[in-house]
Amino acid sequence: MNSAEYKQRLLHKLDCLINVLETAIGKIETTLSAAPENRDRLERIKSNLNNTLEICRRARTTLLTKIEKDRNAGSASIRPLSARPKGEPMTFRNYVELSSIEEFRKFRDMKAITNEEIRGTDFDELARKLLEEGNDS
Repeated sequence: MNSAEYKQRLLHKLDCLINVLETAIGKIETTLSAAPENRDRLERIKSNLNNTLEICRRARTTLLTKIEKDRNAGSASIRPLSARPKGEPMTFRNYVELSSIEEFRKFRDMKAITNEEIRGTDFDELARKLLEEGNDS
């Protein structure tokens, strides 16, 4: 159960099962209104399907919670490109953050942003400049 891939496959299977159960319940409800002679039997089947559906939904919620917890635990070890010490190899995530090989070459050789630079930043001015660049596109 530790594998992220396994959890994703299990989540997919649960989603499919939930869809099948919901469809079956819908068909039983349609049949109940059209064929009242099997009412008791259909009500028992519907009740069993609803119980199974509730179990699947609880399992899905639990699984989603575990997946989110794993993501949050893993995100602590993921650092942005600027936090990468000089000389440390780039990770796949670092490459994905960049839009081109030119951008990669530019950032590869830059020093990390310092705390002093962050404290000295006028964020209102930075936001204005970013918004202007965004409007130019």
